[in-house]
Amino acid sequence: EMCGRDWSSDVCSSDLLNLLQQDFKGAENHSTQTMSQDDKQFVDMLTQGIRQREDAHYSMLLPFKARPKLPNNRGMAEKRLRLLKSKLQKDSRYKNDYFEFMNKIIAANDAEIAPPVECENGERWYIPYFGIYHPKKGKIRVVFDCAAKYKDTSLNDHLLQGPDFINVAASRVVCL
Repeated sequence: EMCGRDWSSDVCSSDLLNLLQQDFKGAENHSTQTMSQDDKQFVDMLTQGIRQREDAHYSMLLPFKARPKLPNNRGMAEKRLRLLKSKLQKDSRYKNDYFEFMNKIIAANDAEIAPPVECENGERWYIPYFGIYHPKKGKIRVVFDCAAKYKDTSLNDHLLQGPDFINVAASRVVCL
């Protein structure tokens, strides 16, 4: 049991690679032999920490390069939230699309409302978010901005990137 949840099964490394590759045609033959040391560390960390929940979704720990001591960025996150609220109040289409998107991902269990958590060391890192429309489709998606900087650092600065299946797939495209 982790974080008050029961996990139905562990996932082996081949399952993990299949899960990571499922959206990238042409990356099926990308093995750990062609991965960098960081990519291998990423796969090892996720293999040890990924779990399939009872609702069939997967959950995993963040793949930190080394566990950082992040500063409490609450003030920055609250400022970004005020800007978002202002935009939601000014633009009814944006507000409706934004709320519809968020309700869909919560209903599908792709996201959940975080329960209050008390951290022993008081460490906190808040992820700001915003909505953006696809330039051609006109459809909104919400971006959870892990690249947002506070005190010259971001969450992304401390995470392993993982295998680059997009470039592996693209390298197999032949143009005539």
